[in-house]
Amino acid sequence: MSLRFPLLVWLAFLMASQGCSFNSKLASASTDSMGEWSPVGSRQVSRHTRFTLATHYRLAVITLATNREAAVDSLDSGFSQELLRQLQRHYLVVEELAPVASVDAALSSARALDADILLVAKVQRWPDIAPVRLHECEQAGGGTQMGVTPCDKKNKPTQGEMALAVALYDVRDGRAVDAINARSRRGMSAFVYENAATELEQLCKMIVGQLSPQR
Repeated sequence: MSLRFPLLVWLAFLMASQGCSFNSKLASASTDSMGEWSPVGSRQVSRHTRFTLATHYRLAVITLATNREAAVDSLDSGFSQELLRQLQRHYLVVEELAPVASVDAALSSARALDADILLVAKVQRWPDIAPVRLHECEQAGGGTQMGVTPCDKKNKPTQGEMALAVALYDVRDGRAVDAINARSRRGMSAFVYENAATELEQLCKMIVGQLSPQR
């Protein structure tokens, strides 16, 4: 193995341990230009409008039921639950609705709860890069061989980005009032340690922070 990989892993560890800001423009520029080889990760949130959730609003959070794999629906559910948890820190009434097939059905469920705003949560991308470790792989001619590459090349990790989306609707008239996209790109740290739960929590905090009137 070349020295480039272990040196970059060590550099990523040092930068992470020193508390480099994932939210800075420098971090975003690094992940934009270097991708998974960036020594520092980044987090970004973008919005379509500047809608604000008033503190007296009654909120409903939901994911849409799909025909995708169960594992994907599970990711949406985990996102919805974390978003719910963060919203409950700022708002008195926040309800999680059972998944339905469409936005119209979700709005009907929200109206039944007399909610003001419906938030539809969706995971667009989920990181599949795992920390580097040794794999003992069986060889075609018999015997085994140790290496850092996963044995099943078909399931080889491809990316370390987490991308989340939240669409907001006025429950009473069904009008879309805002859409928020958040993403985390961990760079080289994705090869050092697993951190999806923390990244999900941080992105949800950033999303709620954008919506709160106290921002």
